[in-house]
Amino acid sequence: EEEARKKAGKIAGYLAKAQKELDANRFESAREFVEKTLDLEEDNSAAREMLARVAEAGDEYRAEQARIKKEKEARKKAELAMKEQAEWEKKQQRNDKKMQNYVSRSGEYLSKEDYSSARKYAYKARDVSLESGDVAALITRIDKEEIFGKREQARAAQEKKIQKTLKETEGEDPFHEYDEGKSWTDYIVDLFKRKTYELGDIQDERTYSIDECVQLALRRSQRMIMADQQVKLAEMRVWEVRRDLMPSVTARVETSSGKIHADNYHRHYRGRKYQVEVKQTVFDGFGTWFEGSQAQTNLKVVKLEREKVVNEVVEETKRAYYNLDKADKALELQKKNKELVDRFFGIMEEAHKDNYASRVDYLNVKGQKLQTDFQNISANEDVNLAEMILFQAMNMEPDRHIRIETVEKPKKLISIGLKNCYQLALANRPEFQIKKQMIEYYDFERKMMKAKGWPKISFDGSFGAMVEKFEPMFLPADWKTPQAGGVGTGGVSRAVRDWEAEWFTGAKVSWPLWGNTLEYNYVREHWAPTVSAFRGSESATSYFALKFLDDLEYFSNLQEARVGFERAKYEYLKAKKDLLVEIKELYFKYRKALLQMEVAEAKLEHQEVFMDVLRERLRYGELEIEKIVEEYDKFIEFEYGVLASDTDYYISLTELNKAVGISDYFKPEYETREYAAWQAKAAEEKAAVERAKGEAEDRKRAERIAGFLGKAGEQLDRNRFDRAREYGQKALQLDPENILIQNFLKNIEKTENEKRQADEAIKNVQ
Repeated sequence: EEEARKKAGKIAGYLAKAQKELDANRFESAREFVEKTLDLEEDNSAAREMLARVAEAGDEYRAEQARIKKEKEARKKAELAMKEQAEWEKKQQRNDKKMQNYVSRSGEYLSKEDYSSARKYAYKARDVSLESGDVAALITRIDKEEIFGKREQARAAQEKKIQKTLKETEGEDPFHEYDEGKSWTDYIVDLFKRKTYELGDIQDERTYSIDECVQLALRRSQRMIMADQQVKLAEMRVWEVRRDLMPSVTARVETSSGKIHADNYHRHYRGRKYQVEVKQTVFDGFGTWFEGSQAQTNLKVVKLEREKVVNEVVEETKRAYYNLDKADKALELQKKNKELVDRFFGIMEEAHKDNYASRVDYLNVKGQKLQTDFQNISANEDVNLAEMILFQAMNMEPDRHIRIETVEKPKKLISIGLKNCYQLALANRPEFQIKKQMIEYYDFERKMMKAKGWPKISFDGSFGAMVEKFEPMFLPADWKTPQAGGVGTGGVSRAVRDWEAEWFTGAKVSWPLWGNTLEYNYVREHWAPTVSAFRGSESATSYFALKFLDDLEYFSNLQEARVGFERAKYEYLKAKKDLLVEIKELYFKYRKALLQMEVAEAKLEHQEVFMDVLRERLRYGELEIEKIVEEYDKFIEFEYGVLASDTDYYISLTELNKAVGISDYFKPEYETREYAAWQAKAAEEKAAVERAKGEAEDRKRAERIAGFLGKAGEQLDRNRFDRAREYGQKALQLDPENILIQNFLKNIEKTENEKRQADEAIKNVQ
């Protein structure tokens, strides 16, 4: 019991201490006292209840402490945030003030149209406040004002420039402003040359044929002018090289005067001299000859270039002519189509008003009418464009206008063989012939380079006379012959010095040797005496010279010429292949044009029959206007297909002519008709002139015959039979077959005989 009382006292003491510690919120210490109690009495319910209260109180205490700590931290964060907000607001106020300052300065510069400075401060304001909508609006305003402001300035400057250029264009056209004027030789030649007026003038509103347009295009083409000038230049080059084969001759006349110190005096002298210099290359490996041949080949190439330009101008002009004719005919078709559709639309519109036609059919026909109007406008624009292209091909000014003759429909189609086209192109195509000539050109180039490896021999000489002596002659020594043993012994006196011959001749030989050059020179000369010498001089000089590795360029030039020759052969082969391909393509295009003509004619014929059927149905009261309009539109389309196929046929012939190199080889009947008509008319006019001329000659001969016969009759009346017979013979020579003249001569003979018989009878009577 005592132990039990002690144990109970310890338990009560531990529990009291545990309660005390619990009240003091010392939960670990309270748990230790409770655990000691449980050690003494493991089943003590009060201790277990106390342990549960300690655990619960500990959890509540820790939770409360955590809440308090969290609230404390939240208060600290709130205080810090408020502090940062205050600092940010202060900073924002400073930035706003700074931004407003930049915006204000940007606005000032913007009002002065200083866009660069305004944009500078606007960008600074944007850097201060990136999210400011006012700053973004300010930058946009600056950009727009600069764009639109400069646009106004540019428009004003452009208007000023336009006015200036308009004023400048009122003067001379720059195309002719810098043309070369006449030289004085041209003016002299014009005095003796008859002024010519060549083809090239254009008459407004005149109708021109295709041949006239082609010839005008050739005469007015700047490319043709340039090609002619190039031909002239090549001809001058040929004569220039030919001149190099001839010797160079220079005639020279010199007079000189001065003074020289002689005989203790400053004496004046005067000299006169004439001289003829001759230079000639005797042999240079035929290099100059090959150069002349190359220049001649170059002339052929330039002439072929001119033929190429002719073919291109002809092809361009004919193509534009045929396209303009097609556009004109298409416009007429569209006008005819528009008239018919407008008439049917009027019928449909009245029927729709009277409720005889549905709104769907009415709108269908209305849409077809609008489509026809659009096609008519497009056709009109096509005509304007085709005219512009033709006028450009003829080098006409935009303010000029001409008309063209209508191209006839092909009647007799030309039969062309592909093999014939190949042969013609290889023989006549200028571009291909140029490639062929270039092989010859580079062959001469190679020969010229080889010629530089041969020796070169040239001759140089001059021949003339000279006199030089003191003037005036006032010293005794001038009139005396120098004494023997003195200076100039044996010479003449200065006073009687006269013209003396002087000459020099020289020859130079230069021989290339593996990049080196061996030279030999020989000079022989004779010079007349001068005031400083009593006698002339004569000498002969020769020397050899060897130059080491001074002509290595010879090998590179020769190799370059060989490369050029091989390149020319490659270009020739390539041009030949390309030409054959081009001929074949154009030939198939020509064949395609023939087939398209047949197809287009067949479609048109079918549509004509179908249109007749629709017209008959319309006569029997089947009012299907929209169907008729639709089919008539197809009919116009097929008619246009026929026009297009005819034009393609003509253009294919033109392209084939250009491809074979003869601009008028395959001429359709339409192009030859005008020439044939002109030729027939010219022959008829010539025959009429010949008839009129013959009739005039007949009248003149008849008048002369009548005059001779009249004189013969007068002489016959006077019994001057010989004179009468003479006039009769003259009349008979003018018309030997005239029976009346023959009878008149017989009558003279008869009258003369009768007169003779009468005279004899009278004489016998006497």
